[in-house]
Amino acid sequence: MLRTLLFLTFLCTCVCAQAQNTISPTDQDYQISIFFGGGSYYIDQEQATRLRDFLDGIPDIKGYEVEVQGHTDDIGNRDYNLRLSDYRTRSVKERLIAYPVPEGAIHLLPLGEDSPSFDNATWKGKLSNRRVDIIFRRVVI
Repeated sequence: MLRTLLFLTFLCTCVCAQAQNTISPTDQDYQISIFFGGGSYYIDQEQATRLRDFLDGIPDIKGYEVEVQGHTDDIGNRDYNLRLSDYRTRSVKERLIAYPVPEGAIHLLPLGEDSPSFDNATWKGKLSNRRVDIIFRRVVI
């Protein structure tokens, strides 16, 4: 009887602890990638629509800090690609501010060709590296 009681107490404690660690939709991080043409920092209509739909799905958007990471493929020299990734992050920032995301919550991180997530030795990898990653991290007070 005592063992059963102890086991039930332990089980209830585990279930309660698990319930307290549940993340509500407003506590999660959100991420999207916006893709660009080669040598371009223009956000086309398809990508603009994807971004707006993504932003519409974030509850309490003003409760997040936003990191905008700019990437390029390895075509061109390093300085050019760093500058291009900076232009890409700035074009995304303009869209975020227009949404409106508070300007002070947006942090730009142009990375150029230095942090590829895909293999630049392949055409598909190059296309995938021409992007900006937008990461919304919940501000915890």
